[in-house]
Amino acid sequence: MDSGMVIGLLLGVILAVEDALLVRWIIKKGTERPENASKIVTRGFAARYLLVFAVLAIALLVPGINPLGVVLPLIVQKVVLVIAAAVKK
Repeated sequence: MDSGMVIGLLLGVILAVEDALLVRWIIKKGTERPENASKIVTRGFAARYLLVFAVLAIALLVPGINPLGVVLPLIVQKVVLVIAAAVKK
């Protein structure tokens, strides 16, 4: 594993953790203020997608960062969530 992949994986793990924390915050704020929940969720998810887009763009444009390393933790995060939801039922 080269240094570009390690940097990409570290960036991807940080992004996946930040993404999960942002989802948690969106859900918490949406449930605290139900009258504004739709706005909060819409803006929150737009912010999430912009953050992911920005980090992926950086990974693609900056030499020395392997974009696959950035994407893998995000995929693993989604797989874990799907498995956890399936097992919980």
